Amino acid sequence: SMDSINEVDVLISRLPRYSNQRETLERLLNTQSVYVQVDENGRIVLSQKLRDLIGVTTEATFAGMGEKFQIWEPSYYTADLERINSEMSSPQAEEDIFALLDTGHEALK
Repeated sequence: SMDSINEVDVLISRLPRYSNQRETLERLLNTQSVYVQVDENGRIVLSQKLRDLIGVTTEATFAGMGEKFQIWEPSYYTADLERINSEMSSPQAEEDIFALLDTGHEALK
């Protein structure tokens, strides 16, 4: 949403002007963002550029993620879930990631 984009822009604007990190984030997030169309049935229409970027041809996987969602080529999504599950297979990794929830928003800032 536009509110989310504005929120990200505020976060980026807090970084030092002309810093490499700020310019990298601006380039990655601002210059490559695109508006998507919604058809008369409420479906999102992905441009050919976006379909090419994520490798979607005939099917896509939509992954709901709280206030946002991601669109994946199905086999890429499955592979990424396998990667996450592999990384999370150690008890230490699971404790570390869930510890972020215990600390509230401070750990996420």
